[in-house]
Amino acid sequence: MEKKIYYLNPVFEAKYWGGQALRGRYGYNPDIPNIAIAYHVIALPSHKLDNEVVGTGETLSQFYENHRELFGCNREDFPIRMDSENNVELLSIQLHPNDAYCLEHEGERGKVECSILVQGDCDRMAIRGHNAQTREEFRRMVEAKEWDKLLRVVEIRKGQYTYSPLGTIHARPISPRISTAFPCPLRPTRTLPTGCTIMTATSTTGRSTWRR
Repeated sequence: MEKKIYYLNPVFEAKYWGGQALRGRYGYNPDIPNIAIAYHVIALPSHKLDNEVVGTGETLSQFYENHRELFGCNREDFPIRMDSENNVELLSIQLHPNDAYCLEHEGERGKVECSILVQGDCDRMAIRGHNAQTREEFRRMVEAKEWDKLLRVVEIRKGQYTYSPLGTIHARPISPRISTAFPCPLRPTRTLPTGCTIMTATSTTGRSTWRR
């Protein structure tokens, strides 16, 4: 397969918390109520989330499987995910389990996440981690619903890079803003917003570019 730039068509998802800012910023116009997430790079066919590699007749998962020599990566599953998100409502507080738990219960690896706030009307507060010193203190605070004491709140500024390792309690800022999330540089066992050399960008045509 020729080594060149390949274009990926994004995949979109609507969520109850999604807004319309991605339409205005990138010119996307899918026939869905809102664009909560625009997946620029994703290959999860089991979740029906799989970019089209333009001009190849293949999805990204198929392209990765059939042309592994272009990637220089020995992972069986595609190790990169990148998306842009726009939330205008509250999101859930989340924790991404480790690989062992995810493989046992979901058949997939855990997700290390990082993100950059690329558009927003002001700096925002977000949840990153907790303040409990012991497992017992954590349990007590949860049972007492002492969320203000338990959850660690930090300021997230526009353009700031944030990193959420596996097992980190986290929640996104509350604002009509856009963030870009992606797996971190590859760990030995896993992929965030992660040995492959990859460059991605969003063009004015709404396509992502992929270059080895």
